[in-house]
Amino acid sequence: MMNSTTKYFKKSTLFGVMILILIQFPVMAGLSRTLNIRPVVVSTSNKVKLKEFVINDHLLTDKEKEFEIIETPHDRDKVISLIDFAYLLQQYEEMMDAKVSGPRKIRIKRNVNSENLVKAKAAVVAEIKKISPWDKWEIDVLFNSNDDTVLNRIKEFDTVEVMPYNNRTMLGNIQFRTTFLDREGRNAGSAIVNPVILKKQNVAVMDIGSKKGHVIKSSDIKMIPIWVGANKKDYIVKPSQCVGRELAKSLSAGDLIKSSDLMNPICARKGDLVWIVSKRGALSVTLAGTALETGRKGDVIRFQNKSSKKVFSAKLVGEKKAEHQIGL
Repeated sequence: MMNSTTKYFKKSTLFGVMILILIQFPVMAGLSRTLNIRPVVVSTSNKVKLKEFVINDHLLTDKEKEFEIIETPHDRDKVISLIDFAYLLQQYEEMMDAKVSGPRKIRIKRNVNSENLVKAKAAVVAEIKKISPWDKWEIDVLFNSNDDTVLNRIKEFDTVEVMPYNNRTMLGNIQFRTTFLDREGRNAGSAIVNPVILKKQNVAVMDIGSKKGHVIKSSDIKMIPIWVGANKKDYIVKPSQCVGRELAKSLSAGDLIKSSDLMNPICARKGDLVWIVSKRGALSVTLAGTALETGRKGDVIRFQNKSSKKVFSAKLVGEKKAEHQIGL
């Protein structure tokens, strides 16, 4: 018995150290998922499922969402540590690649009015999906434990009215005032909820790994759908935003492409002969000039006229092409 206990203690301690390292240094875990865990879990059944623990449950497959992790307490709340939770995940082989991030302690509660809570949340989501611009998007609405608590206090209702407090923010954490009405139109309760709204958005990823300096072609990328929140504004949502641009760093196949990963391509190098369209009003003339500097698309660099030897500046608009406004 002593040896068995010692062996278990060592295993638990080693696993606990590993989890803490993964939480502190997530980049060391490569492509594994980081699951954000709720501080309070309100369960609707006798077994607490994985989806009830995880805030960002869009990272889970439908099968993984239904994994039963621990029994729901009947009377008093149950408190487990984050390391205990990570250890419980080991019972499922599919979760071996997962990292966990969250509070040191997780409180588990039984929902005494689960049917009404589920109905209230579904009604709120349905109303949110009728409000512009969410009515035009495919969205997911993630409620937190505080939302569950306040919605659980709502009495039996028939309809709900939902009003956003700040319509300038469309994604991420959004605050709504909800008013529930019974069949006679009487107030059955009201609540302020702060769910996270995610939008399904097609974004560009590398289909083929490429090194820094590579000029992206349409065959190098593919568009995939992901859930985008308020802090995901740098992704490429149209192929035209990256095709023809140069990688500022090496990317592997499957990597999401961000605007910060791209540079405009070099269009002329020092000494190159460049065709320059020189304009004045409606009149234009094309002349040849020697680039005196190296520049990227959009850069204004100096050129020397091949005939007159005059030095002037023009804007690079394509490979060995530039534009010059006479008089500027």
